[in-house]
Amino acid sequence: MLIITGCITLITLAIAGLTAWRLIRLTGQSLPDCNDDFIFF
Repeated sequence: MLIITGCITLITLAIAGLTAWRLIRLTGQSLPDCNDDFIFF
């Protein structure tokens, strides 16, 4: 049981880390685009 719960926690942490990294990358890509839009306007 401990091994199963440990694997589940590791998988959830990995998924959370990937989603957080994707969100950080998306925000990092969208912020320069917003700045470019402001420059064009």
